[in-house]
Amino acid sequence: MEGYTIPQGAHVIPHIYAVHMNPDFFPDPEEYRPERFLSPEGKFTQPQQFMPFGVGMRRCLGDKLAEKELFLFFSSLIHMFDVTSLSPSLPGLSGKCEVTHSPHEFQIVCVPRKADTLIRLIQANAAKAFPSHIRTYG
Repeated sequence: MEGYTIPQGAHVIPHIYAVHMNPDFFPDPEEYRPERFLSPEGKFTQPQQFMPFGVGMRRCLGDKLAEKELFLFFSSLIHMFDVTSLSPSLPGLSGKCEVTHSPHEFQIVCVPRKADTLIRLIQANAAKAFPSHIRTYG
């Protein structure tokens, strides 16, 4: 492969961060631009170079579950709290590049939203969402 010989049976670990930050695949990779993943018709599209859960035979088996869990976790967090940064500027995309890419430390403040309103909303929706034989607590 491009002048290198990879022995049979060797473990190859792709450097996913290097692919995701490659300007040939993602112009201005340091900018947050979610529209990169929208087709001209406005539908979600995933480029072949986007591989947050790995590639090939070693691709994470739970990637679809992980995507749903992340959505539920962060939407619940944003629903329940106002999140602000303690720093005047948001953290950048640079970080520690090891086996995975980790952000540098930063601090946030999570302030609960109006609890009484949220509790009433949750209780009203729980009554509709759960069958009568399931009880909700809290």
